[in-house]
Amino acid sequence: MNNKPSSLGSQSDTSANLTESQLVDLCHRTLHYHGFSDDQVAALTETLVAAEMDGCRSHGIYRLLVIIDTLRKGCVKPDAVPVVEDMAPGVVKVDAQGGLSPLAFNKGIELLQEKASHSGIAVLAINHCVHVTALWVEVEKLAQRGLVVIAYNPTHSYVAPHGGTTPLLGTNPIAFGWPRQSAPPSSLILRSA
Repeated sequence: MNNKPSSLGSQSDTSANLTESQLVDLCHRTLHYHGFSDDQVAALTETLVAAEMDGCRSHGIYRLLVIIDTLRKGCVKPDAVPVVEDMAPGVVKVDAQGGLSPLAFNKGIELLQEKASHSGIAVLAINHCVHVTALWVEVEKLAQRGLVVIAYNPTHSYVAPHGGTTPLLGTNPIAFGWPRQSAPPSSLILRSA
């Protein structure tokens, strides 16, 4: 590959192909360097690498830049320890304690699955977090456990619903996931834009 700068007016190829293990290593080194705890690093790496491997560049390794920027602005706690709360027979609440959402999600899924198996339906609510994922990673993780999943993502109001003029929804507010016996789980994200 030619890494020399190209002449004015043309574009150089600055892309690189990384293996999954190289992506994992990049995430680990970057997040540890910036002070994220081992648990936060593991959860974030799993999510970012899954998105990158699925071809979703906007929520893959690119998100490292967003995460570090969010940290530098003081908007996320790199060592937050989520607290899981058993709220009711079908309700699990996770307080992310100002951390990023993937670890909070991971901490709540065991109890969520237990409640859904027992009651037939359950809700997992994650509060006090910074959301960095595209939802399908979480949705598919639950569908792999045999659960039918509907996920909602409250976010900034960027998009007006069909026929409306006032922004009400984020760009991907709802995701669905369902298990399949003879294939990997299937998921769908409804995008507003």
